[in-house]
Amino acid sequence: MRRPEPIQASGGTESRPPWSQVDLLCIAALVALCCLFFHRVLLSPGSMFYHPLSDFWRFLAPQVTFIVDSFHRDGELPLWEPFAYAGKPPYGVPQLGVFYPFFIVVLLTRSLGAYGVLFLLHAAIAALGMYLFVREIAGDRRQAFLSAAVFAFSGYLVSRLFIGQYWHYCSIAWIPFVFFCAERILRRPGSAASALLGAACALQFLAGHTQYFFYTMLVLLAYLPWIALDETHGLGLRAAAKITASLVLSGVIFVLLCGIQLLPALEFSGLVYRANMRSYAVASGLSLPPTNLMTLLFPSLKGSAVDSSYWGPGNFWELCAYAGLVPLALAAASAVLCRDRRNAFFLVLIGFSLLFAMGPATPLFPLLYRFVPGISLFRCPSRMLALHAFAVAIAAGYGFSALRRGGAGARRAAAAAAAAFLLLLGAVAVFVAFPAPAVAAGQALVRFVFDRDPSGPHTRTLAEWQALVPGCYERMRGALAAPRQLANLAAAACVFALFRTQRVVPRAAYAVLLAVVLADLWSLGLPMLAVRHPREVMVRGPVAEFLARQPGLFRIHEAGGGVPLEESEPAGIAKIKGFESVFLEYYIDYLACLEFEGTRSLGASDFDYELRLYLKVAGGDPDAPARSADNLNLLNLLNVRYVLSGAPLAHPAMELVHEWRPPAGYRDPLGRVWGPVFVYANRTCLPRAFVVRRAVVARDGRESLMLIKANDPRTTVVLDAPAGRMENPGGFQEAEVTAYAPNRVEVSVRLDDPGFLVLSDVWYPGWTATGERGADLPVLRVNRCLRGVYLEPGERTVVFRYAPRSIALGRGMSLAGIAAVCLAWATPLFRGRGMRRRGPHDV
Repeated sequence: MRRPEPIQASGGTESRPPWSQVDLLCIAALVALCCLFFHRVLLSPGSMFYHPLSDFWRFLAPQVTFIVDSFHRDGELPLWEPFAYAGKPPYGVPQLGVFYPFFIVVLLTRSLGAYGVLFLLHAAIAALGMYLFVREIAGDRRQAFLSAAVFAFSGYLVSRLFIGQYWHYCSIAWIPFVFFCAERILRRPGSAASALLGAACALQFLAGHTQYFFYTMLVLLAYLPWIALDETHGLGLRAAAKITASLVLSGVIFVLLCGIQLLPALEFSGLVYRANMRSYAVASGLSLPPTNLMTLLFPSLKGSAVDSSYWGPGNFWELCAYAGLVPLALAAASAVLCRDRRNAFFLVLIGFSLLFAMGPATPLFPLLYRFVPGISLFRCPSRMLALHAFAVAIAAGYGFSALRRGGAGARRAAAAAAAAFLLLLGAVAVFVAFPAPAVAAGQALVRFVFDRDPSGPHTRTLAEWQALVPGCYERMRGALAAPRQLANLAAAACVFALFRTQRVVPRAAYAVLLAVVLADLWSLGLPMLAVRHPREVMVRGPVAEFLARQPGLFRIHEAGGGVPLEESEPAGIAKIKGFESVFLEYYIDYLACLEFEGTRSLGASDFDYELRLYLKVAGGDPDAPARSADNLNLLNLLNVRYVLSGAPLAHPAMELVHEWRPPAGYRDPLGRVWGPVFVYANRTCLPRAFVVRRAVVARDGRESLMLIKANDPRTTVVLDAPAGRMENPGGFQEAEVTAYAPNRVEVSVRLDDPGFLVLSDVWYPGWTATGERGADLPVLRVNRCLRGVYLEPGERTVVFRYAPRSIALGRGMSLAGIAAVCLAWATPLFRGRGMRRRGPHDV
């Protein structure tokens, strides 16, 4: 039976140079550029990128430290994290990347500095993936090298380094590899190509940020039909069926490989607050403002994140869409000079990604939010800018290739680009040199916008808006007059002038082009890459030192003052808050009732609940101390022994036991300024485990919270459903916690009468309990969010174990996925279709 011909690259196989040692040299050069860009990490072993707002130090580092220390102490991964939110499953969200294969480096080295090397490794992965993909679809080594350099050092990727979002960076780095593997299926479908695509998708998912994975799949689902339907019509149904079967197989392999993370994530997603969130206001938050489109040309027009001078809406790192002046012009040139179907797709993607990133400012995002499943699950539409950087890099390569081929059209395009940059340089000079007309024009624009809807929801009067214009002008003037910006404009004009003359040796012109592109992108990116050693940052502050010395099991409640997670978690200080973006629904309802006047279940509007909860739950609320003290039942049930406040707190149950006032000019290791912290001991705090004799049943979450506030938690427990005898003789009794580990808690208790043992840890599926002689005890959800068991009289040790089926089943799926990948790669070998018998263009 005749085997169907593979889909060829544009121009056919004959137009594509075979893979050779030159490609290896190009890949080595890309790795060398990455090493040069990351030289601060390499020259300071053990260091990591640093910024006071870095998510790495505030979120990732403390939790990874806990996981690594627990693994080496207990000999197993901790499946439960007890030090934040009264306990949570750390693998419910993929952001920690514990099941990402590269985490083994951190686990074995026990060093946070390993992340600096892993950032470098993923920069190389991003560059290599882009080189392979463009080389595959276009065949031009120089084009592939240019695209790889543009993508690896683009502003959006580098800003992930600046803010320490490792899981963002890793997920973005795999985008080109995913497309490369998909292209391999189109060209040579089969089990090996399916395994490659499934593994690439799994790595992107396991890297930690599902939003980039979702966006990548969304674009890939558009790319595959766009290419396949055009190029498979002459190959027959058999070839189309084989491609479809290969894609389905890759999906199966992906699901299997990701099982160990996918199943816990699905289990968690069914219980989290965000799973029920459908607010358009939240989902469209942090979109790219239309005025920020100017930063495509002038990245620092609204200030920089490096010196905290950014003054635009949102933040710099989420909205940085800069991919370089020359690459953007080359992408525009490709629209005129290149008729390649793949280039057309990525040109459309450039426009689509920008429109999508602008969220409610265009009709596209509202339309997709309404009709495309999954869009509403994520916030920050601006994260589509990762695909924008990817598309610009590819189109820039096509534009360069078209200019290099020469011809009248290429000369005209180069001349137009050079003239455009010179005009832009002149416009900048006029804007900088004549402030008065520029300010007057800005104020006229403000009046025009205001007059179009004078009765609209304006937050300021017309005069107030116009008064802001001179200050904005001065900031923009400073950014545009910066030597870096002027030099980039002049260099871009010179590059296209070289292509216009076509009198320069092509290799020399390419070298100049590459040097200008790298100088442009590196001048933006390198200042963002400050580094520090973990021992300089992970320093325990005075308040954390005081709390770490206190005996016994307890939690703290930060009501206006606090201890950062990077200090509390390594010190073993348990909190009822944390640093997350997704929360267990029932626990956050409980916490919201503790801190805020209303919760969704108590009748607040959805928008008010989402906005106030999302923005305030991880930080302090000025009114929170008084409300928390008034909700002592809720506070006590969480084993809160200490309340931390930024101001004196007058309440009969609170006793001031420690006060810390920072000296003048004090900043913590992350550069943050702290006010005074008052530590109050809660005299009515309940122990971590205790027994009550009476139970009542709540019909829903609303009634459960009402019953908790109305009853004494020392006598009454609130259940979701009847269990055991609801009324028993006897009174409150403290239980002894004899062992407390992430995956196991042991509680010893002696009862003369039946009762309900309450453990002040969050309830979650997967927790089991055993009593005397190993008898299973049903684990109840009590008091809206806590764990409990019903006990008959007697002396026993109750052992709570966390062994979720989702992890066990997911582990089996991932092992099966690894076996499937090995089998898929072995099958061609058994058929005599090994690498040595493939064409020279195969990798």
